[in-house]
Amino acid sequence: MESKKRVCIVGVTRFSLLLPGAAQWNLSAQTETLESYRERLYDPERLDARLKIFTQLSLPQLAKGSRGTDYRHIVQHSSSLPSHYQVRLRELSQQYDFLEIVCSDEKHVHDQSVSAAFREIVPEQDRKYTSFAWFRLDDDDIVSDRYFDRIVPYVESESPGRVVSLGLGYSMIYSNGQLWDLRRDFRPKNSIGQLYICAFDESSDRLIEPPRGDHSIIDQFAPTLLDSRQPSFITVVHPMQDGRAHLDPDQALAAVEKEQGNKPIVAVEGLEAEFSQVRESDIVADFPLAPVMKEQSLSVEPIRESVGGNGDLVVEAQVTAAEVQTEGRVILGTRFAPGTRPPATGRWVEVDRDTLAVGFVVNAPKMKFRAHLLGVPAASELVEMSVWVSRSFEGSVDLDDLQVGMRQKQ
Repeated sequence: MESKKRVCIVGVTRFSLLLPGAAQWNLSAQTETLESYRERLYDPERLDARLKIFTQLSLPQLAKGSRGTDYRHIVQHSSSLPSHYQVRLRELSQQYDFLEIVCSDEKHVHDQSVSAAFREIVPEQDRKYTSFAWFRLDDDDIVSDRYFDRIVPYVESESPGRVVSLGLGYSMIYSNGQLWDLRRDFRPKNSIGQLYICAFDESSDRLIEPPRGDHSIIDQFAPTLLDSRQPSFITVVHPMQDGRAHLDPDQALAAVEKEQGNKPIVAVEGLEAEFSQVRESDIVADFPLAPVMKEQSLSVEPIRESVGGNGDLVVEAQVTAAEVQTEGRVILGTRFAPGTRPPATGRWVEVDRDTLAVGFVVNAPKMKFRAHLLGVPAASELVEMSVWVSRSFEGSVDLDDLQVGMRQKQ
């Protein structure tokens, strides 16, 4: 009976790797000069967010999930990365024994780092008895506790040159130093943990691997397996991401919230089964919900209910509409004590000097909405919730449930 092969896995994260003119990053492609590219790539707010997500969320998840796996994770960066970030990455490599830091300004060094790691981990005489694979992970993305449990069987059974995509996961918004708004996210052929099955050619010792290219069309270059049975990743969306570099902060947050609003809502407790280290982190904003209204018919005249509290807040509403809308909105209003209303951010708009509101197009017969308002000063006191519909709303609509959650400022 043939003995089971050893499995060796390498992960790769490019930590704001300086690649001028690289079309795969919008931030790079939009920049006119090397200096402006460098300035935006190394913006402290941008780097701090990525370092926080990587160190406090992504690495603990990798550490837990990879236990018992022959695994190395490579972090690639350029020599121009500001020194204190380089120091922090080196400190992390002392904390996590699977972490390797590769600093180079040469593309070929980074391109060859995977095969170099495989060769270092597995002696030449053992390579024909070993199954190899590597995966990519951005510095602001996270994989499940069970990621390695899911990919190892594919590494053991599939031929070199094949790709595995775990297409189901979650997305969350990162802003104000917090992670919030958990949503179900189906992204086939996404880059998060996309796995490339490899082997060494016995005659030439050359690494056989799938072509490296655009992850979203990888199935055009290599046979690709899609497994979306369980949530296997969290993609973190935030205003500082490269695709929104051309927007001002408020526009970027509104764009992020609009993008999230199209995805199914998930309670934060849903993280426990697959993302235990994320769930335990104090970065995740948790808002215990309390009922405010139930079973009300809505019209253009607001229905009002007194509430009390201060701090960051989340509102969730579920409605049932007689007709699907193209423009008609349900609008949620939050009135604060005189002189304490926080500024409008993201999708929130000013109604009057004491009230903010957010609206949702009802594009399904039964629909659930969620909106967060973060960065609320401790002095801001919420005193009333209201619900109404826009004048463009066609047909009847009922409010099934409205809940509010607030997090007290310390």
